Amino acid sequence: MKREDYLQLKAWEIRRLVLDMDYRSGAGHIGGAMSAAEILSVLFFDVLRLTPAQAEGKDPARDHFVLSKGHISDGYYAALALAGFFPTRELATYSAYESRLSGHPTTHVPGVEFNTGALGHGLSDGVGLALGNRLDGLDSKVYVLLGDGELAEGSVWEAAMAAAHYGLDSLTAIVDRNGLQIGGTTEDLMALEPLADKWASFGWEVVEADGHDVTALLQALTAPRCGKPRVILARTIKGKGVSYMEGNVKWHHGTPNREEYLQGVTELNGKLQAAEALTSCCSEYILPPLPEKPEKAKGPSYVPARQAVLEDLTQRAKTNPRIVTLTSDARGSASMSSFIREYPDRFFEMGIAEQNEVSVASGLAVQGKIPVVCAPACFLAARAYEQVKTDLAYPMANVRLLGVSGGVAYGELGQTHHSLQDAAVFCALPGMHVVLPADAPSARALMGQSLEEQGPYYFRVGRAATAPVYSDEEAASLRLGKAHIAREGKDGCILTSGIFLLHAMEAAEALSKDGIELTVADFHTLKPFDAETVRTLAARFGKLLTLEEHVAHGGLGSLVLAALAEKPVPVKVLAFPDENVVSGSANALYRRAGLDAENVERTVREWL
Repeated sequence: MKREDYLQLKAWEIRRLVLDMDYRSGAGHIGGAMSAAEILSVLFFDVLRLTPAQAEGKDPARDHFVLSKGHISDGYYAALALAGFFPTRELATYSAYESRLSGHPTTHVPGVEFNTGALGHGLSDGVGLALGNRLDGLDSKVYVLLGDGELAEGSVWEAAMAAAHYGLDSLTAIVDRNGLQIGGTTEDLMALEPLADKWASFGWEVVEADGHDVTALLQALTAPRCGKPRVILARTIKGKGVSYMEGNVKWHHGTPNREEYLQGVTELNGKLQAAEALTSCCSEYILPPLPEKPEKAKGPSYVPARQAVLEDLTQRAKTNPRIVTLTSDARGSASMSSFIREYPDRFFEMGIAEQNEVSVASGLAVQGKIPVVCAPACFLAARAYEQVKTDLAYPMANVRLLGVSGGVAYGELGQTHHSLQDAAVFCALPGMHVVLPADAPSARALMGQSLEEQGPYYFRVGRAATAPVYSDEEAASLRLGKAHIAREGKDGCILTSGIFLLHAMEAAEALSKDGIELTVADFHTLKPFDAETVRTLAARFGKLLTLEEHVAHGGLGSLVLAALAEKPVPVKVLAFPDENVVSGSANALYRRAGLDAENVERTVREWL
């Protein structure tokens, strides 16, 4: 059996498993997994000195692999399963509730040494591994797989500079150069070329190769070292192997329907059979039969809060030329199409670079603009926190941060994509306003109000198109910094914020059928906090219950307790527990934490 034929077979097996996993789960980043299949195959079935036993025993002599482009967890898991790190049948649990195979890899998975998903971390991890090997006198090698869109993150180049400075010739970076990311081509969003010259100028040995040619990859990965870290720019095709996916940006994170799945199966099975004929080797992987995917139930159509905000900003921009928007390759996640279409010259794409995005907004604010920064809440609250603190909060910059898909909206994507600490960290910043609207009408109204004010604002909205609690007329009566009594009742009181207002209202409605009438207060603004209303409600009811999509530390419950410090009453805080959050749909995670309407209803009965 030719070595190269065997490695090509494994690449086709990876693709076939990825197609099943993503169709079954309705999740995954299939295009990038398909483009990296040969890279993963050559590493895991030839180059890496890494067995399951070595990984489990942390053998010092083992080689190391770091997946920096954590979005392709589906391809990574397929390679690990085929290499014997865990049974292939476990792939059927990909992105399912409580599965360890979450949408981005974590160290719960055998063979995975680093949590990945937030981009720009992996090369720094690799530098640390290579330095550690040098200290211990080991000849182990370190391989880091990066995405090309990820190269917009500044930390990648900090790591590149450090690797060259320390002469880490045991370190190899591989760039999956497929040329596409969420919002389009890398060159349109944030140009990388001349990419080889950039790496060379940082002191790296640069090798360019066809990323689908296993022979070329073997040569690039095993060639003698020259005393420098090596980067392999692997030219690939996104969606490689399935005709309708190849080179199509839709398949960055699209998932196939039944017809598309069956076409992909036919095409990949043909490739597998041809590869097996060359190797006289039969595929050994077995997944449980694919379930029939029921059609999604059709119900009322609602507008997501993120879309409502951006459409309103588009209208306001007609009469307010100071409004500009920025994003970090999140134009789809933030529903920015209307604004981009109407005002392309007032929209700025920063690529995958949240830190840069925030600081650029600060500069625009100094020039008299009103920048609205649109990015996933998890990355604004964590990756860009230093920039928010220094460039927005301290100088009181007139910038709006729109954190989309907040809380556990990205539940299936794993821990790195949850934002359950954002209220705490932003409330800690001087001068920062923190707003968690409940729905599309309130998000639209409160963002509009903020544009008439000065200073930095953080707005957190969800992802799903949830049922509105407020009508447009009711939302217009909301005021920043002032809690709103969304429902009046005499028997108890729930204080809530964000999209959990809907849960509170549903629980209150269910309780009213048994004659229990609750007051529900919407604390949409967490900073400045309406402590006066808290004290009024405490005096009226004698005890309170808080409900929030946040950890208990530093969120609404903490703010309520602080407001009652001088005249305390019993307060029951319903929030996410202080633990690593498992993967699963947002609704599944709400139920697990006892924060859905049904569990809130039960808790209120016990509390009263």
